[in-house]
Amino acid sequence: MIFPMSDNWWIERDKAYFCGTRLSALFCVDMESLQCELVAWLPESDTVDFFVHPYCIKYKESIICLPGTGKEIWNYDIRKAAWEKTEIDNEGQLILSMASYRQTDGRIWLLEYDTGKILQVDLDERIVEKEYHLPRDGKEIYYGEYVLVHNKLYTTVGNRVYCIDTKSEDITIYEIPDVKAGLYTICYDGANFWLGGYCKEIYIWNPKQGLVKALTEFPERFGVYHFPGAPDIDYNVFSHTTEENPFFGYSLFLGKHIWLLPTQSNGVIYIDKETYEIRFLEIEDEQETQESLERDYANKFLFEYIREDRYIGIYSILNERVFEIDTVALCVNHREYELGGKTILTLGETFEQYDGRKVFGEKAGQEQIYFNALLKANNVADNTTIQNIGEQIYHTLNK
Repeated sequence: MIFPMSDNWWIERDKAYFCGTRLSALFCVDMESLQCELVAWLPESDTVDFFVHPYCIKYKESIICLPGTGKEIWNYDIRKAAWEKTEIDNEGQLILSMASYRQTDGRIWLLEYDTGKILQVDLDERIVEKEYHLPRDGKEIYYGEYVLVHNKLYTTVGNRVYCIDTKSEDITIYEIPDVKAGLYTICYDGANFWLGGYCKEIYIWNPKQGLVKALTEFPERFGVYHFPGAPDIDYNVFSHTTEENPFFGYSLFLGKHIWLLPTQSNGVIYIDKETYEIRFLEIEDEQETQESLERDYANKFLFEYIREDRYIGIYSILNERVFEIDTVALCVNHREYELGGKTILTLGETFEQYDGRKVFGEKAGQEQIYFNALLKANNVADNTTIQNIGEQIYHTLNK
């Protein structure tokens, strides 16, 4: 079953919510039956669009759909099944790092992709209450992960880490020594920060002590893609990536390991917090080809959720499905999340109306599913009509 792309899930007890990355819709997943249903379409949005409102969090009794390229926050009241809008003044694309959100705090921080502006949103008052402007340095691009530690936001820019005190609004800049390329990911293990980015190196950093250690010894099979039939790749040569594609797209600390999701690899990296040993967990059926990378969105994985403080949910862009990493057993589980029949039919009808041509592509897997649902629904309707006519004839003859 092909599953809708999303950028994060919000899990609470036996339910999970997410926003479509390509579809302007809110979905709900039953975490026991693994069935997914469409809750509602986002107001004032195109049905099919990319990254307009890709993020989803819960605050009190509302599911909050946060913008990427959109210009507003949409609050969905679960009890009333009603939407409310909050306008925000963003100039460009916004990024949400889930490591910065605490449900009890009532605030979120959104990083503007191009300008380095961080918006602090009060979820009770539904206003942007503060803006932080990171110092710009000409060529640097302001985007990447950020993490909230106590009342301080830490985010990476180039070879630096910026620390924003959300109480005093002071900004402290730390330059990380000997960094070979720009930083992108950041996570915190309770004592140290772990930094990664555009170079095949991981940096362990402590604000008081400075750089603790640089990790450079990676498993042999980790790096850029290796295509069957092509010459073997010297992974030492490909130690840097382009600005568009860092080696690592997401990082998190769970259990005894730091987990890093690469943007260009068939598996994930995990590092023992104590021994610094780096291991590579290869994911079955995730081998890319030169043809598969011709898709619109060539990145590899999207981080979705953490479940039961043990399982990491990851979306495979190649296979268009969600799988889980068991961080205790150190293995991969494929949970067969499925769209409910009613939702498939609704999406098929919506897609048909949106497209206008009423033509579905043979090679587009998701379109095949929608087409089959519509075809099945039409067959049921036709059979019902035939049975009704037959029943009328039967009663007429017996009178």
